[in-house]
Amino acid sequence: MDNVAIIFIQTDRNLSIENCISSYVKHNPISANHYYCIHQTPVENKIENIKYFSIQPERHKFIEQLIPVDNYDYLVLLPNEYIIETQISITDYLPYLNNNNIYQLQFIDIPNPSTNLQHIINTPEFRYDSYKQIFNLHVQNKSTDLINYNSYSNFTYNTIFRVVPSILNIQHPELQSNIPIFSNTIYQRHYNNIFISNHFSSISIELSINKNESLSNCQTIQNEVTVVTGFIKVNNSVKKHKYDYVQCANKTLSLPNFMVIYISEDLYEDVKKIRYDLGLLEKTKIVILTIDDLYMYKEKSLIDECCSKNVSPYNNPLYIMAVNSRYSYLEKAIQNNYFKTDYFAWVDFGISHIVTMDNIKTITYDNPLKVRIAWIARKNLGYNHKCLGGGIFVAHKITMKILCKLHDIEFKYNLSLGHSINDDKTLFFIYLNNPELFDIYFSGYNCLYEKMFTG
Repeated sequence: MDNVAIIFIQTDRNLSIENCISSYVKHNPISANHYYCIHQTPVENKIENIKYFSIQPERHKFIEQLIPVDNYDYLVLLPNEYIIETQISITDYLPYLNNNNIYQLQFIDIPNPSTNLQHIINTPEFRYDSYKQIFNLHVQNKSTDLINYNSYSNFTYNTIFRVVPSILNIQHPELQSNIPIFSNTIYQRHYNNIFISNHFSSISIELSINKNESLSNCQTIQNEVTVVTGFIKVNNSVKKHKYDYVQCANKTLSLPNFMVIYISEDLYEDVKKIRYDLGLLEKTKIVILTIDDLYMYKEKSLIDECCSKNVSPYNNPLYIMAVNSRYSYLEKAIQNNYFKTDYFAWVDFGISHIVTMDNIKTITYDNPLKVRIAWIARKNLGYNHKCLGGGIFVAHKITMKILCKLHDIEFKYNLSLGHSINDDKTLFFIYLNNPELFDIYFSGYNCLYEKMFTG
């Protein structure tokens, strides 16, 4: 079995990796030097002949970063969400692999995978059904919505490749890199796309496997977060909501987090005074912007043309550029990282005009692989806005940069189709194409802030 590496992976830091290992060893005694353990939390009782690698999820995403996969033909993946309570004769299963392009044998019986997610999202009918909510009445019509929202809300999507107890054949060159450590993330989706593009397949068999319920001994760490916000005045006539932006900014500016604020020069003194009076000026970086700094300002004429079919205020290119600028502000804040934090949040400058923020508390987060954000939903998902709550969200800096890149791609793709939409709807397209990137909670607009902590 020299060409096989057995890898225990702590994909869930809240669950014990030691329980996973001990259960396996009880039925499959370790007898070689090709055993590895990739763990996020400390391992107290290490077993001889297992090589241990302690990782930080934000830095380690792929197995080949730690293990010399090019020394092996097969990898046995044993993620710690599962307990294997039976003997596994790996050599008996190898003949199944590389037969009819089968490259993964899964030891867990999961419903047949579906690979039509991208196809559904990109149908003209679905996109038009989302666009039409901001179109003028004379261009609206009925269309078919092909999305099963309950499937998305329950994360019941499947893929061909999955990080589950399995044997993975990596003899094909394209399968020797980008092997994901974590399940249900954008990295697994990327690897799955390799399977799809090469017409590879997975099969599953049912073994004695149970869910791991043994908790890790490591407490959750709440990380410091830099809040990014910003506002630049555009023509008052295109405001979606009529209110005093500086007055409504008091709640956002009261957040005790480190804060980077992108504003027009006329607001500088007001914003500075608010943070000074709160004793938060040392935790504040204010950056002056002009209209030219708005997202895609150089493409104003194109955006203007695409906005012409929209209702107000979505028919004004400055409004569209302003609300979509938050991602470029986030990218700038992450690049400069004035306060040396690993996590970043966006909070709308005047968010309290609609969102209740009675109990101000520090925004924290601890999942380096996902974006914490709300899906705007009402009536127990019986009726859904096709949008996410872009007014407030938080993520690790690397994950946030991925979101910003996806936003740029999605916005420009919609633009190429002749449509220019607000960022909340753009976020919804991103979510439906990449559900594993998001830590979703359901909320109306009013309770976005409150439910971010509790939902």
